[in-house]
Amino acid sequence: MPDTWHYLENQFLSVTKKRRGLADAIYKDHLAKLTGKLPGNAALAPLLAVVNAAGGPWSAKYGEWKNARAEYRGATQGVENLLDVLRKKPVGGGRSKIEEWDSKIRAHWSPGDPIYATLLPQGREPFTTGTRDGMLDEVGLLAGRIQPQADQLTAAITAALAAGADATLLTEQRDALVALKPSVVAFSAQVNAARSLQTQKEGFVDEFSEQLEPLRVGLCVALYRNVGSLMAMLAPHQTAVAGYFDLQLIMAPPAGDDEDEPGGNPPAG
Repeated sequence: MPDTWHYLENQFLSVTKKRRGLADAIYKDHLAKLTGKLPGNAALAPLLAVVNAAGGPWSAKYGEWKNARAEYRGATQGVENLLDVLRKKPVGGGRSKIEEWDSKIRAHWSPGDPIYATLLPQGREPFTTGTRDGMLDEVGLLAGRIQPQADQLTAAITAALAAGADATLLTEQRDALVALKPSVVAFSAQVNAARSLQTQKEGFVDEFSEQLEPLRVGLCVALYRNVGSLMAMLAPHQTAVAGYFDLQLIMAPPAGDDEDEPGGNPPAG
């Protein structure tokens, strides 16, 4: 089967697939060149109308998509900042959140103690390595483990007092957990809110992305139509058609212009 005749291929569609920034650059360049040549050539007015009809909706939705991506990046950075607070020492000194919590637990129980093993069964590691969601989940799990251990200590205190035994150490341990709980619970709520906001912003990006794709197709069809119109208009001078487009963008687009959708949560480094 013979190859497709290259004149039947809409190169605007193929070169801008998953490259919306490139589509916008080609469109704006063509629009500027048409607009600039219009005063000396009224025959260009219909071509300008064609590209404006497709380009207006494209520009509006492209702007919304870009803003949504910026908000998503901001929300993602918010999550990353909290992960840094959780697992990294602050600049200038101090402890990370997990170091702070671990030290307060170790003040009363060693890693071989059942209570320590219940609260931090794998020590600090799950809070410092693995996926973003895995580390955030560990904060919530720790928050949920503290109160049952405090309740068990309260029961042990009650039993010790009833037996006439000294409950001072048990009381200190129980009070340490009671004091630790608000910090862990508050941070858990903070990271959950940040992650929820990030997910919401990601949803907006996906929504605008779906709405933008048919507009990209429509824009590329309009650009293709104008190539045909210009070829008919400038038939004796075919090379003049190139003056209405940036051929460098179309034939040799710059590398690294791909704009992937957010999606997914790679391991945090």
